[in-house]
Amino acid sequence: MPEYAGIRLLDVPYCLDNTFDYYIPPDLRRDILCGDFVTVPFGTANKSRLGLVTSLKDAPENAGVTCKPILSVCDKSLSLGEEALGLCHFIAEQTLCTVGDAVRAMVPASVLSKLEDVYTPVENALLPEELDSPALFIYEYIAKKGKATLASLNAKFGPATKPSLKALIDSGVIVHECQLKAESAKTEEFCQLIISRARAQMICEGEESPKLRSAKHIELLEYMISAVGEDEEVAVAELLSDCSATKAQLNALCDKGLLRINKHTVDRSIVSQKIDKKESKTCVLSAEQQKAFETLCALADSSEAHGALLHGITGSGKTSVMLALIDHVLTKGEGPMVTLLVTIGYVWVAFLLFFGTLVTHDYSLGKNVITILGTIVAMMIIMFVAILFSSLIVKMVSFVISLFTEIGNRA
Repeated sequence: MPEYAGIRLLDVPYCLDNTFDYYIPPDLRRDILCGDFVTVPFGTANKSRLGLVTSLKDAPENAGVTCKPILSVCDKSLSLGEEALGLCHFIAEQTLCTVGDAVRAMVPASVLSKLEDVYTPVENALLPEELDSPALFIYEYIAKKGKATLASLNAKFGPATKPSLKALIDSGVIVHECQLKAESAKTEEFCQLIISRARAQMICEGEESPKLRSAKHIELLEYMISAVGEDEEVAVAELLSDCSATKAQLNALCDKGLLRINKHTVDRSIVSQKIDKKESKTCVLSAEQQKAFETLCALADSSEAHGALLHGITGSGKTSVMLALIDHVLTKGEGPMVTLLVTIGYVWVAFLLFFGTLVTHDYSLGKNVITILGTIVAMMIIMFVAILFSSLIVKMVSFVISLFTEIGNRA
């Protein structure tokens, strides 16, 4: 089982974008694979950095250097596959960027920013006697919570957190992990009328208590009566915007028992998002765009490899030209398939006609072929006669018209 890993750090300048060897602790050797994200100490201050495992090895390249240990393995859902890892190296080599820049171009930045350091206690672990009081307090806190984040520990115990955590990890009583932060559910406020519409109307008219002395309160209540149906809700933001009111004025109506504000969780999953389907619009190119489009089409249709630079100022319509070129290339690729389908249709129709005639008239194979050929020849003769007859009719009509025209001119 490999004891060392080659790691590329994500947040380093180009001059430090090299593979660094790190020691894999025994408890992490079964979990770590190429493509995993890990946290490692880096520099003289041993600051925790995020890195990508690019290779596993039995010994470091420089045997005379003591390798630092890997701190933790990040959530496996972030790990890159073999193809993605190869793509990172390809991007870095072709564009002269760092591997970290290539990774951040592939992995959403919001995902990597959700990583946090989490410490969990080891079951049935014996506390060593040499631990100091801050370390014992921190261990009791982690054991009571089940797990604790580094941010919560720093907020509670202050500067003593880091050395105490190191002592606890070295003692084997807690485990350091790097996990994704749990996403907090987003809520949205909605307002609902909790009294009858008839009573609300009477309150607006001043015929029933509670008395509303503010014109804005009356406007808010009238909006709920007219714009919102029975047992329906309206978004608080929409209500305040339409009535140009403040949240304090809305809360006053809630305190009077006329309205109620409900909070609903907003489902932000991709499946729940409504995708607006927009009708595709035909792009009309200008004269200069059309000229550039035709030049690019000629290069794309040729059998040789070409390169072209589409130059233009911002707003000149370069994107429209490229979209039209993409449509042209896609249409060109679909042409042979359409031709193939039409050809198959013609062959199938001919097959049905041939064997349909054979079965219907009980012909032999040779007689059926002769009959079909004779039918085709007869059809060609009939078409020739029809074309000849129509041509003669046209000439006769033209002659009669010319005759009457000449008689009219002589008269």
